[in-house]
Amino acid sequence: MYKGVLYLLAATLTFSIVNVCVKLLNEPSFLFPETRTYPVHELVFFRSVISLAICVFVVKMKKIPLFGNNHIWLITRGLFGSTGLFLSS
Repeated sequence: MYKGVLYLLAATLTFSIVNVCVKLLNEPSFLFPETRTYPVHELVFFRSVISLAICVFVVKMKKIPLFGNNHIWLITRGLFGSTGLFLSS
């Protein structure tokens, strides 16, 4: 039970760090005043590529089927996740 809670806390921390990095790259701030503004599509693309690489590594390491068993829910989750990334950036 505690292992699941630790995974949830680690995921929350990771999502928060990623969101801070995206916000810092999206517009100049007091920490990085000379930061160039990147287009939203570019931020979403590289954020997704990095997430994909980490996920594929973990899935291969744990020997889980890459495309799962329930394809319709995976496609639905991917569509909603992509929409969320575009809307949150």
